[in-house]
Amino acid sequence: MANEGFIKLYRKMLEWGWYDDGPTKDVFIHLLLIASYEDKFYRGIPLERGQVVTTVKEMEVKLGLTTRQIRTALSKLISTNEVTKKSTSKFTIYTINNYADYQACDKQSDKRATNERQTSDKPSNTKKVRSKEYIATTAASDDGCDLYNQDLSDCIQCYEQNCGSIPRAVSDEIKAALQKFPAAIICHAIEEAAVHNSRRWSYISQILARCEQEGIYTVEAFKAKRDSAKAARTAPRQTDATAAMERLKQLAKGVNADD
Repeated sequence: MANEGFIKLYRKMLEWGWYDDGPTKDVFIHLLLIASYEDKFYRGIPLERGQVVTTVKEMEVKLGLTTRQIRTALSKLISTNEVTKKSTSKFTIYTINNYADYQACDKQSDKRATNERQTSDKPSNTKKVRSKEYIATTAASDDGCDLYNQDLSDCIQCYEQNCGSIPRAVSDEIKAALQKFPAAIICHAIEEAAVHNSRRWSYISQILARCEQEGIYTVEAFKAKRDSAKAARTAPRQTDATAAMERLKQLAKGVNADD
């Protein structure tokens, strides 16, 4: 693998479940560093973006860990769906699940870097104007990319906290939902599903579908609808209790009148 370019490492990783597990963290970051950043062939083996061909022995040399430490770390990463493994008689392919989420917008960054180099080659009388345009464009693009990544990270973390390890299919569903809803609404829907002990995306998507039908796109509207539904469920019980109390009062009055 070429030692060029860079990877993104978000501060959210500080909250990652394996962050305090040194060997597991080292193995995961190592895989991020050596994973293919684009579809390619490696020694005749087709690799997709986020995949890498490596061995436990190679990781021992690179990381200074024992075979047992590396195998244990890989087992942990596989158990939480961070990594999947495909082995053959000749090699092993490790796939970093959701690699595109961790390393989103790399192509945009490369394109911006190319544009910047091209701009520096232009005559000086246009350089200042083009630089202003470049700064304005890239600032908007960076903010949008960072905001999307943060929202996606928040939703994934919320799902894992309330429902357990997130399958790749659910991650894709969350990406689609973020095109319609703010992250806060998706997180509230996940939490609502957990409260009802229905920790499935199908249930969460039903909540979001009702939000879409009723035009609920803010946390305030979501909470108001939830509270209204809760009040509607408890109202009949309160009415029955009130009626029972009234009957008891009437009976008490009747007894007192007889005395």
